[in-house]
Amino acid sequence: MKKTCLRVLLPLLLVIPFSMAQAQIFPPLTNFNSSTGVLTSPALIFEGKVYYVQLSVVDAAALTMKIEASTLVDVSPTDATSSNTTSDILGTWTVSGEGGTTFTFNEDATWEMSQAAGVDAEACPDGGIESGTFRFAPTTAVFAPVFLTDENGECGLSNSGSVIRMIPDGNSMTVMIGTETAATLVKN
Repeated sequence: MKKTCLRVLLPLLLVIPFSMAQAQIFPPLTNFNSSTGVLTSPALIFEGKVYYVQLSVVDAAALTMKIEASTLVDVSPTDATSSNTTSDILGTWTVSGEGGTTFTFNEDATWEMSQAAGVDAEACPDGGIESGTFRFAPTTAVFAPVFLTDENGECGLSNSGSVIRMIPDGNSMTVMIGTETAATLVKN
């Protein structure tokens, strides 16, 4: 069943990122996780709006999927995102109010988060590092990280559980998880 599903989804997975984001430097990836049966699409266009969405396989043989309503987030370009470029997020940023927690985004699409100890005494008392590579769609602000290191316990972006958006505005940047503001970053 999984092989049948993959044969049908593979062409879709190859076409969507290229057709939706050819002009962007690091387009976000549409991803199908065969072990969980979840298809993640960071740019699904429906009735003139752009959505981040996750779909779950209900019946692999019939290729029936259902939308995970809790993951559906309108990421349509707005005045705050329409003129952004990938270079707007590059550099090192400090989380406002979290003494010492920093994010660094590099031109080669690598990133690192260094979380200060004590920020979240229960989930990650010792802080730690997350790092990897990323894709970023400037006009929707969707930030799609790939994790190579995750050493900060239950904290950080790896435990976000929803779409991550980075909305730069000069020397500050709003980090949104789903529809909630998670942090404000200040450029160093």
